[in-house]
Amino acid sequence: AGIVCPYELALAFAENAVENGATLRTGWEVASIEPIEGGLCAVSATGERVTARYLVNAAGVHADAVSAMAGGMRYRILPRRGEYMVLDRSEGSMVRHVIFQTPSALGKGVLVTPTVHGNLLIGPTAKDIEDGDDTATTAEGLDTVRSVASVSVPGLRMGQVIRTFSGVRAVLPERGDFLIGADPEIAGLIHVAGISSPGLTAAPAIAVETVEVLKEA
Repeated sequence: AGIVCPYELALAFAENAVENGATLRTGWEVASIEPIEGGLCAVSATGERVTARYLVNAAGVHADAVSAMAGGMRYRILPRRGEYMVLDRSEGSMVRHVIFQTPSALGKGVLVTPTVHGNLLIGPTAKDIEDGDDTATTAEGLDTVRSVASVSVPGLRMGQVIRTFSGVRAVLPERGDFLIGADPEIAGLIHVAGISSPGLTAAPAIAVETVEVLKEA
């Protein structure tokens, strides 16, 4: 397993897209999607309209809602929260590689890994939740991270934790993960949904596959 900074990688992807002619709009909440002749029209919460021949639905935990807006296929995204802890750089040399335990049905389990910035990262948990935007951390979840990570690396100094955070994975409980393809009903609607772990690793290959789907469409 390799180690990257996910934030810097995502920014690099966005910068590369812009350099190749894409327009990046942040904070652009989609309020509705309307079919038009030869494509689709997305309408923002402020009424701004963007039309296109094709719309790629890669909305993460909200992909099911976006599909429903467009009148597309019905599926359910189950948000699954994972909590993490970051230890100070003084602890970063404890391990040199990513350390996994045996994965479970819920995912890869709690790992221990150095980061590109020299810290030590431990986590995540895997708890199904209702609200896909709920990135809170909990005492229960962080206790799980501490206890399970200490099995992999005894002697972790939890007094050196400098940050806790969580993220939410988009799980497709009825269909399995990685739903990539054209909608069977709505022309121009392409789904890239249910991209659970290892989504970051798979992202470049998913992009290549999505381009092939667009070519076929």
